[in-house]
Formats: sequence, structure tokens, C-alpha cells
Amino acid sequence: MSRVQGREIVKTIILGLGASVAAISIFALPGLAQLVALLDKDGTKRGKQLGQAVLYLKKKKYITVETHNGKEVLVLTEGGKKKYQQFSFEDFTLPKAKKWDKRFRFVMFDVPKGKYRARQLFAWKLTDLGFMQYQRSVYVYPHECKKEMEYLAGYLGLSKHVQYLLVGDFTDKEKMKRFFSLD
Repeated sequence: MSRVQGREIVKTIILGLGASVAAISIFALPGLAQLVALLDKDGTKRGKQLGQAVLYLKKKKYITVETHNGKEVLVLTEGGKKKYQQFSFEDFTLPKAKKWDKRFRFVMFDVPKGKYRARQLFAWKLTDLGFMQYQRSVYVYPHECKKEMEYLAGYLGLSKHVQYLLVGDFTDKEKMKRFFSLD
């Protein structure tokens, strides 16, 4: 198993556990066929790879094996929950509206020097998500994204330092429309 395949299997297990029952986050071990089916996109058997991934996750203390109702189950530990958040952050995307509502969303932030790394990561993620950098700490996006920005700022511990504005008209509106290829 290559390193990339192994990471994808580990990521699938963590995301699967994190997305399952929120309070307990479990998969039944006797029923691992359902997890193997999630991983088995090309029709080959991956039981050995799955077993190796589970052992790796146990060794890293991302999961534990517990007994619930007479069945062994995988449970995310606190470390596993953090890993789930990390993978969710990596895969984070913004929904695109079918029709533009003629308004822009400005995300502005003023982050203290002590949170420089979080600030850099926040700015990078905004660019990665398709925002346009308008000024040093001001980014623009044409579609609704308030809940997503609250999640992103919260995840990075920047909630107090981020502002979200909904703007209908401003001097550079035509420039923004061209940048985002809007009517």
C-alpha cells in the first residue's frame, strides 16, 4: 500500500467515524464490509489495507475499540476528533448559488500578532476557496458564505477578529463582477 493510499484510507475512516452518530462516532467491527465498500472504489479487496489503517489509528490513539451491545466498535478519541476537524478543514468548500443575488460578501479581519499562523492559514484558505483579496485583510466573495466563515474563523480561533459584511454597492463593484465572471 502506498503512502497516499494509506492516507486516503485513514482519512476515509476518520471522516466516516466523525460523520456517523455525533455523540458516539462508531462503526461496528463485524460489519466492516460497509466501510470497505466506502473505500473499495476500484473493485479490489482492501481488507488488509483496512486492517493496517485501523492498527495505525489505534497506535496513534485516534481511535479505540470498545464493546457496545455485544459488538466491538471503533470510537474516535479526542485526538481522533481533532484529526477529523483537520481533515474537514482540508476538504472544506463553499456552496455556489445558481443565481447571483447582486451582492458581495466582504470578510475582514484584524488578527493580533500572537495569532500570526492562524491569520496566515485563514488568508490562505480564503484564497483557496475562491475569494478575491481586495486589501491586505479584506477578501470578497459573491455568494452566501456567512455560516461557513463562522465555522472557519471558529476552527482557527479567530471568531473575535473576523467581520462579515453583505454589500450591495461600492466603487469597485464592476471590477469584482468581471473578476468573478458575473453578469
